Formats: sequence, structure tokens, C-alpha cells
Amino acid sequence: MTAWFRLLPVIALAAVIAATAPASAEEAGARAFITQLGDQAVDILQPTRPAAERVAEIEGLLRQSIDLDMIG
Repeated sequence: MTAWFRLLPVIALAAVIAATAPASAEEAGARAFITQLGDQAVDILQPTRPAAERVAEIEGLLRQSIDLDMIG
């Protein structure tokens, strides 16, 4: 049996523990930010809105929410 198969139960246990561990305040804040950003994007991208309006609003949302200059 290879080393990979021997480590598989340990990796699985670590994944379960990580998935069930309470999130830190920083993680919770990041999760809330991404959720809010996604919700806003879904609202903006409704197909009933004119395409030009959707593009302009998505660009505005990204400029407002993400430091694109830092990212490059």
C-alpha cells in the first residue's frame, strides 16, 4: 500500500474537522463580504435589465468593492 493510501484517513479526518470548526470573526467577515457581493451581482445581472445598465452597474460594484489597482 502506498503512503498516499495510508494518509487518506488522516486527510479525511482533517477535512471533517476543518469543515465543522467554528469560523473565526475574520472568516465570518470575509464570508459575509463575498455573500453580499454575490447577492448584489445576482440582482444586477437580471436578464430583464438592459445590457448596458448591467455592465455599468457591475463595473461600479467591482470598483466600489475591490481594490482593482492593488490587484493589477
